[in-house]
Order: sequence, then C-alpha cells, then structure tokens
Amino acid sequence: FRGLDKKLRRQVAIKSLHPEKADDLRQRRFFLTEARVTAQLDHPAIVPVYTLNSDRKHGLHLAMKMINGVTLKAYGVLMRFICKK
Repeated sequence: FRGLDKKLRRQVAIKSLHPEKADDLRQRRFFLTEARVTAQLDHPAIVPVYTLNSDRKHGLHLAMKMINGVTLKAYGVLMRFICKK
C-alpha cells in the first residue's frame, strides 16, 4: 500500500502483516525478523526500511521507500508475454 510519513512529509510503501495472521506467533516472528534483517541491508536492489510500527487494532507494519514503477505481478505478466514470442 501507499502511505504518507506525516512527520517527514514523504510518500512511503507500507507492508503489513495480514490481519488473519496477526495472532499467529510464528508469523509475527517471521515478519519481525524480515524487518530487522532488511533494515540492516544497504544495497541498490533492496528497498530500504524506514520504520516498523505496531498497534493492537491493525497489527504490524513496515514503512519503506516508495519505488515507482510496475508491480512485480505486472512485471511477471509482461515477462511471460515476452517469453512466449
């Protein structure tokens, strides 16, 4: 999802743990580990993590750098179309 960092006034990408998995301790640990590991990485091919937030009502959320372009799903469709030719 697209979001807004109100404090820094910038567009961010929001990745959230699915609400159905919010009570699954294993899924929460996996999400938190992914957030911590990704936040430590610095590489042009890896989207930077800005912050991790949580609340009781909506669960866990990562705010990341917004990358404009096509979605991974749309890119996959395009590549399948190109490869068929």
